[in-house]
Amino acid sequence: MEEKKSLFPPLFINSFVLKVVALGLMTIDHIMAALSILGPFSSTNSTIIIIRGICRLAYPLFCFMIVQGAIHTKRFSNYALRLGIMASVISLGLILGYYLPFLKLEQLRNQGIIFLDLLLGAVAIYCLKNKRWSIKLLAILPVTYSVASTFARGLDCAVCGQDIWFVPFFMRTQYDFLGVLMMILMYVGYEFSNYIFSKYNGAYENTKTHQFSRNLSMVLALIAANLVFYVFQLNATEIFNLYVDTIPDIQLLSTLAVIFILFYNGKPGYNKIWFRHGSYLYYVVHLIIIFGIFVLIYGY
Repeated sequence: MEEKKSLFPPLFINSFVLKVVALGLMTIDHIMAALSILGPFSSTNSTIIIIRGICRLAYPLFCFMIVQGAIHTKRFSNYALRLGIMASVISLGLILGYYLPFLKLEQLRNQGIIFLDLLLGAVAIYCLKNKRWSIKLLAILPVTYSVASTFARGLDCAVCGQDIWFVPFFMRTQYDFLGVLMMILMYVGYEFSNYIFSKYNGAYENTKTHQFSRNLSMVLALIAANLVFYVFQLNATEIFNLYVDTIPDIQLLSTLAVIFILFYNGKPGYNKIWFRHGSYLYYVVHLIIIFGIFVLIYGY
């Protein structure tokens, strides 16, 4: 059904645009982090804080795209394998960076692995999509792991860097339980919208009205996930110290990602194979380049 007139704003942002925006913000965020770790600025510098705060938008956009990918991919095993390989590469990098004597990057201990967040979220959605309840219930496993990772990070801080055996630092999520929670709630919002429109016997299928409804439901889910995380951060104890480095308000800025998600049109856009695979490799490559440049300029 094609709508003659839409009551909603034009949906002009596709998956390609979201990926480029997310990758760009992520890159800026890592440059700012390098300036405060290897460069001349302090992490409390107001400019660094403001720019990194704006760059919080990247993570919800990545989560949003994982939800879309987990829903629409025809071969979930290949999709999960790519995420798993990248998580393993980053994990190996953390081990080498932390333990090699000539590197000894102690700050890597609390960085986490963003691809592990994304993999756990994708697996949870895959389980929830299944029609069998025995499979749906398995979604509790990635949720449990993300919570255990959160607890391990807090315990790590409480015992001053001693090894935490049940989730070692090179097997932890980067955003604690926030990412998995956000992706699950986004998926629930997506399916809730589909359920509502299923009452109209396909009258709104493939229309802007339905797409905007999905976007809005997922935006509300994003806001809810951030609020839950914010409440936990406000009540964090020494043993349950969450990601935001004692500045919980900063993570709330990621809610601004709704500006992009609301205008999502559900289309892939430019989707050549080099870009699909290159967007995974870009994470590792850009970190190596940034690290190399800053070591050359400021030394190590």
